[in-house]
Amino acid sequence: MRKIVRFVVWPLLAVIVILGAIAAYIAATFDPNHYKPQVVQAVKDKTQRTLKLDGNVKLTFIPSIGATLDKASLSERGNEREFAAAEDLHVALKLVPLLSKQVVIDAIEANNLRASVLRYKDGKTNIDDLTGAGSTSKAGDQVAPSAVTVDIDHITLKNAAITYVDQEAGAKYELAKLNVKTGRIANGIPSKVDIAFNAQSDKPKLDVDAALNATVTFDPPKQHYALEGLDLTARGAAAGITDLVLSAKGDVDAKIATKEFLVSKLSVAGTGKQEGADLNIKLDVPKLNATKDKVSGEKVVLDATMTDAKGKKVIKLEVPAIGGNAQAFQAAAMTLAIDMQQSGAATKVKLTSPLAGSIDAEKLELAKFVAAVIVNDPKLPTYEKACIESSNGFERAEKVRTYNFPQDRVTDHRVDYTRHNLPRFLDGQIDLVRDQEVEPEDVMR
Repeated sequence: MRKIVRFVVWPLLAVIVILGAIAAYIAATFDPNHYKPQVVQAVKDKTQRTLKLDGNVKLTFIPSIGATLDKASLSERGNEREFAAAEDLHVALKLVPLLSKQVVIDAIEANNLRASVLRYKDGKTNIDDLTGAGSTSKAGDQVAPSAVTVDIDHITLKNAAITYVDQEAGAKYELAKLNVKTGRIANGIPSKVDIAFNAQSDKPKLDVDAALNATVTFDPPKQHYALEGLDLTARGAAAGITDLVLSAKGDVDAKIATKEFLVSKLSVAGTGKQEGADLNIKLDVPKLNATKDKVSGEKVVLDATMTDAKGKKVIKLEVPAIGGNAQAFQAAAMTLAIDMQQSGAATKVKLTSPLAGSIDAEKLELAKFVAAVIVNDPKLPTYEKACIESSNGFERAEKVRTYNFPQDRVTDHRVDYTRHNLPRFLDGQIDLVRDQEVEPEDVMR
Protein backbone atom coordinates (compact mmCIF):
# COMPACT_ATOMS: atom_id res chain seq x y z
CA MET A 1 0.00 0.00 0.00
CA ARG A 2 2.85 2.40 0.87
CA LYS A 3 4.49 1.69 -2.50
CA ILE A 4 1.25 2.57 -4.27
CA VAL A 5 1.03 5.84 -2.36
CA ARG A 6 4.69 6.58 -2.94
CA PHE A 7 4.97 5.69 -6.61
CA VAL A 8 1.44 6.36 -7.89
CA VAL A 9 -0.63 8.70 -5.74
CA TRP A 10 2.04 11.26 -4.82
CA PRO A 11 3.45 11.55 -8.37
CA LEU A 12 -0.10 11.94 -9.71
CA LEU A 13 -0.86 14.71 -7.22
CA ALA A 14 2.43 16.36 -8.10
CA VAL A 15 1.55 16.35 -11.80
CA ILE A 16 -1.87 17.88 -11.07
CA VAL A 17 -0.27 20.62 -8.97
CA ILE A 18 2.31 21.36 -11.66
CA LEU A 19 -0.29 21.49 -14.43
CA GLY A 20 -2.48 23.70 -12.28
CA ALA A 21 0.43 26.04 -11.64
CA ILE A 22 1.22 26.20 -15.36
CA ALA A 23 -2.43 26.93 -16.22
CA ALA A 24 -2.57 29.62 -13.54
CA TYR A 25 0.62 31.20 -14.87
CA ILE A 26 -0.67 31.21 -18.47
CA ALA A 27 -4.01 32.66 -17.39
CA ALA A 28 -2.21 35.37 -15.42
CA THR A 29 0.36 36.33 -18.07
CA PHE A 30 -1.32 35.52 -21.41
CA ASP A 31 -3.80 38.07 -22.73
CA PRO A 32 -5.87 36.63 -25.63
CA ASN A 33 -7.26 40.11 -26.40
CA HIS A 34 -3.94 40.94 -28.08
CA TYR A 35 -4.71 38.32 -30.71
CA LYS A 36 -8.28 39.39 -31.58
CA PRO A 37 -7.26 41.04 -34.88
CA GLN A 38 -5.52 37.83 -36.00
CA VAL A 39 -8.57 35.73 -35.07
CA VAL A 40 -10.93 38.08 -36.92
CA GLN A 41 -8.73 37.97 -40.03
CA ALA A 42 -8.45 34.18 -39.89
CA VAL A 43 -12.26 33.85 -39.81
CA LYS A 44 -12.53 36.29 -42.72
CA ASP A 45 -10.03 34.34 -44.80
CA LYS A 46 -11.62 30.99 -44.02
CA THR A 47 -15.35 31.81 -44.28
CA GLN A 48 -15.65 35.22 -46.00
CA ARG A 49 -17.63 36.31 -42.94
CA THR A 50 -16.88 39.16 -40.56
CA LEU A 51 -16.35 38.25 -36.91
CA LYS A 52 -16.72 40.98 -34.29
CA LEU A 53 -15.37 40.48 -30.76
CA ASP A 54 -16.52 43.29 -28.48
CA GLY A 55 -15.35 43.47 -24.89
CA ASN A 56 -12.87 41.13 -23.23
CA VAL A 57 -11.92 37.57 -24.14
CA LYS A 58 -11.17 35.32 -21.17
CA LEU A 59 -9.54 31.89 -21.27
CA THR A 60 -10.20 28.95 -18.97
CA PHE A 61 -8.02 25.85 -18.62
CA ILE A 62 -9.57 23.82 -15.80
CA PRO A 63 -11.57 21.62 -15.89
CA SER A 64 -11.59 22.15 -19.67
CA ILE A 65 -10.08 24.50 -22.22
CA GLY A 66 -12.48 27.26 -23.12
CA ALA A 67 -13.10 30.89 -23.89
CA THR A 68 -15.63 33.41 -22.64
CA LEU A 69 -16.60 36.37 -24.83
CA ASP A 70 -18.47 39.44 -23.62
CA LYS A 71 -20.05 40.01 -27.04
CA ALA A 72 -19.55 38.31 -30.38
CA SER A 73 -21.25 38.46 -33.76
CA LEU A 74 -20.79 36.86 -37.17
CA SER A 75 -21.94 38.32 -40.48
CA GLU A 76 -23.51 36.68 -43.51
CA ARG A 77 -21.11 35.26 -46.07
CA GLY A 78 -19.83 37.98 -48.38
CA ASN A 79 -21.58 40.93 -46.71
CA GLU A 80 -21.81 42.75 -43.38
CA ARG A 81 -25.40 41.84 -42.53
CA GLU A 82 -25.55 40.11 -39.15
CA PHE A 83 -26.11 36.35 -39.21
CA ALA A 84 -25.68 35.47 -35.52
CA ALA A 85 -24.69 37.16 -32.26
CA ALA A 86 -24.48 36.37 -28.56
CA GLU A 87 -23.52 37.84 -25.21
CA ASP A 88 -21.60 36.16 -22.39
CA LEU A 89 -20.73 33.32 -24.77
CA HIS A 90 -18.73 30.48 -23.24
CA VAL A 91 -17.52 27.46 -25.22
CA ALA A 92 -15.28 24.79 -23.71
CA LEU A 93 -13.48 21.81 -25.26
CA LYS A 94 -12.42 18.63 -23.52
CA LEU A 95 -8.66 18.53 -23.07
CA VAL A 96 -7.78 14.84 -23.46
CA PRO A 97 -9.44 14.33 -26.89
CA LEU A 98 -7.55 17.37 -28.21
CA LEU A 99 -4.30 15.47 -27.66
CA SER A 100 -5.47 12.98 -30.31
CA LYS A 101 -6.75 15.77 -32.61
CA GLN A 102 -10.41 15.21 -31.72
CA VAL A 103 -12.71 18.14 -31.05
CA VAL A 104 -15.17 17.29 -28.27
CA ILE A 105 -17.35 20.17 -27.07
CA ASP A 106 -17.63 20.18 -23.29
CA ALA A 107 -20.00 23.08 -22.68
CA ILE A 108 -21.99 25.77 -24.48
CA GLU A 109 -23.40 28.74 -22.58
CA ALA A 110 -24.82 31.98 -23.98
CA ASN A 111 -27.11 34.87 -23.20
CA ASN A 112 -29.26 36.67 -25.79
CA LEU A 113 -28.17 34.40 -28.60
CA ARG A 114 -29.80 35.34 -31.89
CA ALA A 115 -29.49 33.79 -35.34
CA SER A 116 -31.22 34.10 -38.71
CA VAL A 117 -31.36 31.07 -41.01
CA LEU A 118 -32.47 31.61 -44.60
CA ARG A 119 -33.51 29.01 -47.15
CA TYR A 120 -33.34 30.37 -50.69
CA LYS A 121 -35.70 29.52 -53.52
CA ASP A 122 -33.09 27.18 -55.03
CA GLY A 123 -33.02 25.08 -51.85
CA LYS A 124 -29.66 26.31 -50.58
CA THR A 125 -29.28 28.01 -47.20
CA ASN A 126 -27.12 30.72 -45.72
CA ILE A 127 -25.37 28.18 -43.47
CA ASP A 128 -24.28 25.71 -46.16
CA ASP A 129 -20.73 27.03 -46.03
CA LEU A 130 -20.58 26.50 -42.26
CA THR A 131 -22.01 22.98 -42.29
CA GLY A 132 -20.11 21.84 -45.40
CA ALA A 133 -23.33 21.07 -47.27
CA GLY A 134 -22.81 21.16 -51.02
CA SER A 135 -19.12 22.12 -50.88
CA THR A 136 -16.76 20.34 -53.23
CA SER A 137 -13.05 19.87 -53.57
CA LYS A 138 -10.96 20.76 -56.59
CA ALA A 139 -11.40 17.20 -57.85
CA GLY A 140 -15.17 17.65 -57.67
CA ASP A 141 -15.66 15.36 -54.69
CA GLN A 142 -17.96 16.52 -51.91
CA VAL A 143 -16.06 17.75 -48.89
CA ALA A 144 -17.17 16.33 -45.56
CA PRO A 145 -17.65 18.80 -42.72
CA SER A 146 -15.05 18.91 -39.98
CA ALA A 147 -15.42 16.05 -37.53
CA VAL A 148 -16.76 17.27 -34.22
CA THR A 149 -17.89 14.65 -31.75
CA VAL A 150 -21.26 15.35 -30.14
CA ASP A 151 -20.54 14.81 -26.46
CA ILE A 152 -21.47 17.98 -24.61
CA ASP A 153 -21.48 18.13 -20.82
CA HIS A 154 -24.25 20.72 -20.81
CA ILE A 155 -25.95 23.46 -22.82
CA THR A 156 -27.38 26.60 -21.25
CA LEU A 157 -29.11 29.26 -23.35
CA LYS A 158 -30.94 32.25 -21.93
CA ASN A 159 -33.32 34.49 -23.90
CA ALA A 160 -32.25 33.18 -27.30
CA ALA A 161 -34.04 34.02 -30.57
CA ILE A 162 -33.85 32.05 -33.81
CA THR A 163 -35.53 33.03 -37.08
CA TYR A 164 -36.01 30.73 -40.07
CA VAL A 165 -37.21 32.14 -43.39
CA ASP A 166 -38.17 29.79 -46.23
CA GLN A 167 -38.28 31.81 -49.44
CA GLU A 168 -39.46 28.84 -51.47
CA ALA A 169 -42.52 28.30 -49.25
CA GLY A 170 -42.98 31.98 -48.47
CA ALA A 171 -43.03 31.24 -44.75
CA LYS A 172 -41.32 32.63 -41.68
CA TYR A 173 -40.82 30.84 -38.35
CA GLU A 174 -39.52 32.37 -35.13
CA LEU A 175 -38.45 31.00 -31.76
CA ALA A 176 -38.16 33.78 -29.17
CA LYS A 177 -37.60 33.87 -25.42
CA LEU A 178 -35.83 30.54 -25.87
CA ASN A 179 -34.37 29.15 -22.65
CA VAL A 180 -32.57 25.81 -22.72
CA LYS A 181 -30.93 23.84 -19.95
CA THR A 182 -29.61 20.33 -20.50
CA GLY A 183 -27.44 17.68 -18.96
CA ARG A 184 -24.97 15.70 -20.99
CA ILE A 185 -25.76 15.54 -24.71
CA ALA A 186 -24.29 12.45 -26.40
CA ASN A 187 -25.54 9.67 -28.65
CA GLY A 188 -27.50 7.09 -26.66
CA ILE A 189 -27.11 8.91 -23.31
CA PRO A 190 -30.31 9.94 -21.47
CA SER A 191 -30.23 13.62 -20.56
CA LYS A 192 -32.55 15.84 -18.57
CA VAL A 193 -33.77 18.68 -20.79
CA ASP A 194 -35.76 21.79 -19.85
CA ILE A 195 -36.92 24.05 -22.70
CA ALA A 196 -39.22 27.08 -22.77
CA PHE A 197 -39.96 29.28 -25.80
CA ASN A 198 -42.41 31.36 -27.78
CA ALA A 199 -43.08 30.06 -31.30
CA GLN A 200 -44.54 32.18 -34.09
CA SER A 201 -45.14 31.65 -37.79
CA ASP A 202 -47.23 33.15 -40.58
CA LYS A 203 -47.89 29.95 -42.57
CA PRO A 204 -49.66 28.47 -40.71
CA LYS A 205 -50.63 31.16 -38.22
CA LEU A 206 -49.00 30.32 -34.92
CA ASP A 207 -48.30 32.14 -31.67
CA VAL A 208 -47.66 29.74 -28.78
CA ASP A 209 -45.79 29.85 -25.49
CA ALA A 210 -44.55 26.38 -24.64
CA ALA A 211 -42.48 24.57 -22.02
CA LEU A 212 -41.10 21.04 -22.22
CA ASN A 213 -39.44 18.94 -19.55
CA ALA A 214 -38.24 15.40 -20.22
CA THR A 215 -35.36 12.99 -20.08
CA VAL A 216 -34.29 12.83 -23.72
CA THR A 217 -32.33 10.10 -25.48
CA PHE A 218 -31.23 10.59 -29.07
CA ASP A 219 -28.98 8.40 -31.17
CA PRO A 220 -29.13 9.42 -34.87
CA PRO A 221 -26.76 6.66 -36.11
CA LYS A 222 -29.13 4.05 -34.64
CA GLN A 223 -32.27 6.13 -35.31
CA HIS A 224 -33.29 5.82 -31.67
CA TYR A 225 -35.22 8.64 -29.99
CA ALA A 226 -36.96 8.65 -26.61
CA LEU A 227 -38.81 11.02 -24.27
CA GLU A 228 -39.15 9.78 -20.70
CA GLY A 229 -41.28 11.66 -18.19
CA LEU A 230 -42.55 14.01 -20.88
CA ASP A 231 -44.29 17.09 -19.50
CA LEU A 232 -45.35 19.52 -22.22
CA THR A 233 -47.55 22.59 -21.81
CA ALA A 234 -48.54 25.13 -24.47
CA ARG A 235 -50.78 28.20 -24.57
CA GLY A 236 -51.70 30.54 -27.39
CA ALA A 237 -53.13 30.26 -30.89
CA ALA A 238 -52.48 27.62 -33.56
CA ALA A 239 -54.22 26.09 -36.59
CA GLY A 240 -57.18 28.45 -36.33
CA ILE A 241 -57.66 27.69 -32.62
CA THR A 242 -57.46 30.57 -30.14
CA ASP A 243 -57.21 30.45 -26.33
CA LEU A 244 -55.39 27.15 -26.82
CA VAL A 245 -54.33 25.28 -23.68
CA LEU A 246 -52.52 22.04 -24.42
CA SER A 247 -50.78 19.51 -22.20
CA ALA A 248 -49.07 16.18 -22.80
CA LYS A 249 -47.56 13.69 -20.35
CA GLY A 250 -46.12 10.22 -20.70
CA ASP A 251 -43.26 8.19 -22.15
CA VAL A 252 -42.46 7.69 -25.84
CA ASP A 253 -39.65 5.53 -27.27
CA ALA A 254 -39.06 5.03 -31.00
CA LYS A 255 -36.47 2.89 -32.78
CA ILE A 256 -37.23 3.90 -36.33
CA ALA A 257 -34.72 1.64 -38.10
CA THR A 258 -36.25 -1.51 -36.58
CA LYS A 259 -39.83 -0.16 -36.48
CA GLU A 260 -40.09 -0.61 -32.72
CA PHE A 261 -42.25 1.74 -30.68
CA LEU A 262 -43.24 2.04 -27.04
CA VAL A 263 -45.84 4.42 -25.63
CA SER A 264 -46.67 4.39 -21.94
CA LYS A 265 -49.12 6.45 -19.87
CA LEU A 266 -49.49 9.00 -22.66
CA SER A 267 -52.19 11.57 -21.97
CA VAL A 268 -52.89 14.55 -24.22
CA ALA A 269 -55.51 17.16 -23.36
CA GLY A 270 -56.44 20.40 -25.07
CA THR A 271 -59.02 23.17 -24.92
CA GLY A 272 -59.60 26.23 -27.07
CA LYS A 273 -61.95 28.15 -29.32
CA GLN A 274 -62.49 27.76 -33.05
CA GLU A 275 -64.86 30.02 -35.01
CA GLY A 276 -66.86 30.79 -31.85
CA ALA A 277 -67.06 27.17 -30.71
CA ASP A 278 -65.52 25.75 -27.52
CA LEU A 279 -63.24 22.76 -28.13
CA ASN A 280 -62.28 20.07 -25.66
CA ILE A 281 -60.09 17.14 -26.71
CA LYS A 282 -58.54 14.33 -24.69
CA LEU A 283 -56.46 11.34 -25.79
CA ASP A 284 -55.39 8.47 -23.51
CA VAL A 285 -52.92 5.79 -24.57
CA PRO A 286 -52.21 3.71 -21.43
CA LYS A 287 -49.79 1.32 -23.15
CA LEU A 288 -48.76 0.48 -26.69
CA ASN A 289 -45.77 -1.74 -27.39
CA ALA A 290 -44.64 -2.74 -30.88
CA THR A 291 -41.57 -4.92 -31.42
CA LYS A 292 -40.58 -7.54 -33.99
CA ASP A 293 -41.91 -10.37 -31.85
CA LYS A 294 -44.91 -8.79 -30.18
CA VAL A 295 -47.47 -6.05 -30.62
CA SER A 296 -49.64 -5.33 -27.61
CA GLY A 297 -51.63 -2.44 -26.25
CA GLU A 298 -54.41 -1.43 -23.91
CA LYS A 299 -57.57 0.39 -24.94
CA VAL A 300 -57.01 3.77 -26.60
CA VAL A 301 -59.69 6.42 -26.11
CA LEU A 302 -60.14 9.75 -27.89
CA ASP A 303 -62.85 12.17 -26.74
CA ALA A 304 -63.62 15.42 -28.58
CA THR A 305 -66.37 17.96 -27.95
CA MET A 306 -67.33 21.12 -29.86
CA THR A 307 -69.98 23.39 -28.39
CA ASP A 308 -71.40 26.61 -29.85
CA ALA A 309 -74.59 28.64 -29.70
CA LYS A 310 -76.36 26.36 -32.21
CA GLY A 311 -75.59 23.03 -30.62
CA LYS A 312 -73.04 20.45 -29.62
CA LYS A 313 -70.93 17.81 -31.35
CA VAL A 314 -69.43 14.89 -29.42
CA ILE A 315 -66.99 12.40 -30.95
CA LYS A 316 -65.64 9.35 -29.16
CA LEU A 317 -63.20 6.87 -30.67
CA GLU A 318 -62.33 3.65 -28.86
CA VAL A 319 -59.71 1.15 -30.02
CA PRO A 320 -59.74 -1.97 -27.84
CA ALA A 321 -56.73 -3.98 -26.73
CA ILE A 322 -54.37 -4.86 -29.59
CA GLY A 323 -52.45 -8.13 -29.93
CA GLY A 324 -50.21 -9.85 -32.45
CA ASN A 325 -46.78 -9.25 -33.91
CA ALA A 326 -45.08 -7.03 -36.47
CA GLN A 327 -46.32 -9.19 -39.34
CA ALA A 328 -49.96 -9.10 -38.27
CA PHE A 329 -51.82 -7.53 -35.38
CA GLN A 330 -55.52 -7.17 -34.69
CA ALA A 331 -58.06 -5.75 -32.28
CA ALA A 332 -61.72 -6.36 -31.62
CA ALA A 333 -64.32 -3.93 -32.90
CA MET A 334 -63.08 -0.36 -33.09
CA THR A 335 -65.93 2.05 -32.39
CA LEU A 336 -66.47 5.64 -33.52
CA ALA A 337 -69.53 7.34 -32.07
CA ILE A 338 -70.68 10.77 -33.26
CA ASP A 339 -73.49 12.67 -31.54
CA MET A 340 -74.53 15.96 -33.17
CA GLN A 341 -77.24 18.34 -31.91
CA GLN A 342 -77.72 21.35 -34.16
CA SER A 343 -80.65 23.80 -34.41
CA GLY A 344 -83.21 21.37 -33.00
CA ALA A 345 -82.00 18.38 -35.06
CA ALA A 346 -80.20 15.38 -33.56
CA THR A 347 -78.01 12.97 -35.48
CA LYS A 348 -76.25 9.94 -34.05
CA VAL A 349 -73.77 7.88 -36.00
CA LYS A 350 -72.01 4.72 -34.93
CA LEU A 351 -69.21 3.21 -37.01
CA THR A 352 -67.71 -0.15 -36.07
CA SER A 353 -65.14 -2.48 -37.55
CA PRO A 354 -62.52 -4.98 -36.45
CA LEU A 355 -59.03 -3.51 -36.74
CA ALA A 356 -56.13 -5.34 -38.37
CA GLY A 357 -52.76 -4.35 -39.74
CA SER A 358 -49.08 -5.02 -40.29
CA ILE A 359 -46.16 -2.91 -39.12
CA ASP A 360 -43.79 -4.60 -41.57
CA ALA A 361 -46.12 -3.91 -44.50
CA GLU A 362 -47.12 -0.50 -43.08
CA LYS A 363 -50.77 -1.41 -43.56
CA LEU A 364 -53.93 -0.75 -41.57
CA GLU A 365 -57.32 -2.30 -42.38
CA LEU A 366 -60.91 -1.88 -41.26
CA ALA A 367 -62.07 -5.26 -42.52
CA LYS A 368 -65.83 -5.15 -41.83
CA PHE A 369 -66.86 -1.52 -41.71
CA VAL A 370 -70.47 -1.06 -40.63
CA ALA A 371 -72.28 2.23 -40.05
CA ALA A 372 -75.55 2.89 -38.24
CA VAL A 373 -77.30 6.27 -38.39
CA ILE A 374 -80.29 7.76 -36.60
CA VAL A 375 -81.67 11.21 -37.45
CA ASN A 376 -84.31 13.16 -35.56
CA ASP A 377 -85.07 16.34 -37.48
CA PRO A 378 -88.37 18.30 -37.35
CA LYS A 379 -87.83 19.28 -40.98
CA LEU A 380 -88.13 15.68 -42.15
CA PRO A 381 -91.50 14.37 -43.47
CA THR A 382 -93.89 13.24 -40.72
CA TYR A 383 -93.74 9.53 -41.48
CA GLU A 384 -89.96 9.58 -41.76
CA LYS A 385 -89.70 11.30 -38.39
CA ALA A 386 -92.04 8.80 -36.79
CA CYS A 387 -90.09 5.81 -38.04
CA ILE A 388 -86.85 7.26 -36.73
CA GLU A 389 -88.26 8.12 -33.33
CA SER A 390 -89.56 4.59 -32.95
CA SER A 391 -85.98 3.40 -32.47
CA ASN A 392 -86.23 4.69 -28.87
CA GLY A 393 -82.52 5.43 -28.41
CA PHE A 394 -79.19 5.01 -30.11
CA GLU A 395 -78.62 1.39 -29.17
CA ARG A 396 -81.73 0.36 -31.13
CA ALA A 397 -80.80 2.60 -34.04
CA GLU A 398 -78.73 -0.25 -35.44
CA LYS A 399 -82.00 -2.07 -36.01
CA VAL A 400 -83.51 0.73 -38.08
CA ARG A 401 -80.97 0.91 -40.91
CA THR A 402 -77.52 -0.55 -41.46
CA TYR A 403 -75.17 1.11 -43.96
CA ASN A 404 -72.66 -1.43 -45.30
CA PHE A 405 -70.07 0.52 -47.31
CA PRO A 406 -67.86 -2.43 -48.44
CA GLN A 407 -70.92 -4.18 -49.91
CA ASP A 408 -72.54 -0.95 -51.19
CA ARG A 409 -75.90 -1.61 -49.56
CA VAL A 410 -78.38 -0.19 -47.04
CA THR A 411 -80.73 -2.44 -45.08
CA ASP A 412 -83.92 -1.28 -43.39
CA HIS A 413 -84.42 -3.83 -40.62
CA ARG A 414 -87.99 -2.73 -39.89
CA VAL A 415 -89.23 -4.16 -43.19
CA ASP A 416 -86.31 -6.48 -43.93
CA TYR A 417 -85.52 -4.62 -47.16
CA THR A 418 -82.05 -4.21 -48.71
CA ARG A 419 -81.08 -1.81 -51.46
CA HIS A 420 -77.76 -1.40 -53.26
CA ASN A 421 -76.19 1.80 -54.69
CA LEU A 422 -75.52 3.35 -51.30
CA PRO A 423 -74.09 6.66 -52.63
CA ARG A 424 -77.37 7.35 -54.44
CA PHE A 425 -79.31 6.66 -51.26
CA LEU A 426 -77.11 8.99 -49.23
CA ASP A 427 -77.71 11.70 -51.85
CA GLY A 428 -81.37 11.68 -50.79
CA GLN A 429 -82.94 9.27 -53.29
CA ILE A 430 -84.76 7.19 -50.67
CA ASP A 431 -88.10 6.63 -52.40
CA LEU A 432 -87.42 2.96 -53.07
CA VAL A 433 -86.93 2.34 -49.36
CA ARG A 434 -89.96 4.45 -48.45
CA ASP A 435 -92.13 2.40 -50.82
CA GLN A 436 -91.27 -0.69 -48.79
CA GLU A 437 -91.92 0.95 -45.43
CA VAL A 438 -95.11 0.51 -43.46
CA GLU A 439 -97.18 3.38 -42.13
CA PRO A 440 -95.84 5.14 -39.05
CA GLU A 441 -98.63 3.91 -36.79
CA ASP A 442 -97.68 0.29 -37.64
CA VAL A 443 -94.09 0.69 -36.53
CA MET A 444 -94.71 2.72 -33.37
CA ARG A 445 -94.56 0.33 -30.47
